[in-house]
Amino acid sequence: MDLLRKAPRRKSRHMCLTSLRTMRTSTVLSCLLFKTILVHSGAKYLKLKLKRTMLGHKIGEFIYTKKRSISIHSKLLLKLKAKRVKKARKKNL
Repeated sequence: MDLLRKAPRRKSRHMCLTSLRTMRTSTVLSCLLFKTILVHSGAKYLKLKLKRTMLGHKIGEFIYTKKRSISIHSKLLLKLKAKRVKKARKKNL
C-alpha cells in the first residue's frame, strides 16, 4: 500500500496516473490495474500500462534493462527483405 500513498491526488478522475514511480521489485496489485506507471529501467523511466494478465507478477518482469541487440546477419536479411517488398510494390503499381 506504500505505492498508493506516493500517488499524487488528481482533480480529474479521468486522468491517468502517470507520475506514480515504482520499483521493479514491486508486485502488481488489483488496486493498480489499468493504470499507467513509471518504472526505472536503470537508465531512464519507462511507462508501463498495468493489465489484468500482469496481476501478481513483479513489475520488473515487464521492463527490459538492457538494449536488444541485432546481429549483423539479421540486419542484412532485413535489408534484403525490404528491397524485395519495394520491388513487389513497384510491380503491382
